[in-house]
Amino acid sequence: AVCFCTFFAALVLPLQYAIYVGIFLNLALYLRQASQLHIAEMVRTPGGGPFIERPLSNRKGQARVIFLQIEGDLFFGVADDLRDRLHEAAGSGVRVVILRLKRTHGVDATVLSVLEQFAREMHSRNGHVVLCGLRQEWTESMRTYGLISIIGEENVFESTIGVFASAKRAIAHARKLVGESIDSDKLLEEERQEEQTELMFHI
Repeated sequence: AVCFCTFFAALVLPLQYAIYVGIFLNLALYLRQASQLHIAEMVRTPGGGPFIERPLSNRKGQARVIFLQIEGDLFFGVADDLRDRLHEAAGSGVRVVILRLKRTHGVDATVLSVLEQFAREMHSRNGHVVLCGLRQEWTESMRTYGLISIIGEENVFESTIGVFASAKRAIAHARKLVGESIDSDKLLEEERQEEQTELMFHI
């Protein structure tokens, strides 16, 4: 569609204006796609299987810890949507919100401000924010901004080798903060079984 519109503009407008039309349409298309923020709750499949995504609208129960995965470009175009969704999560009675940023691309000052407001809101409710899947350069940017000092160094887990490695460490830390597992005590039992399996393997 962009190519067709640019071609049509070249037929009816001077060439330099047709080029501007093409550039404008491409930018508009990019901003439209980039402004579509995707946030989903991550839950484990029965039996300690892999994590799967579940729409936030399908959340049930009163879990005190939720694990959210954010995808997309974190720039000013998604700031309002991100603020609304995080505010809704904070108001649901949770004690710890884990944000996995592994699949995000870039974080600008506007989004950092939203995360700061969210962290302060959670603290006012005696809650915590835990970040995981962070690239090292993002951690430094957040530290320079002052966000890390607000969230707490102990609540930040950088991306490491292994699938969901930092997420699993964040979940274990969240459990210590509230004294319970994400959805039920079953997750704690699953980890105990995994530890026993690893111990038997080493023996």
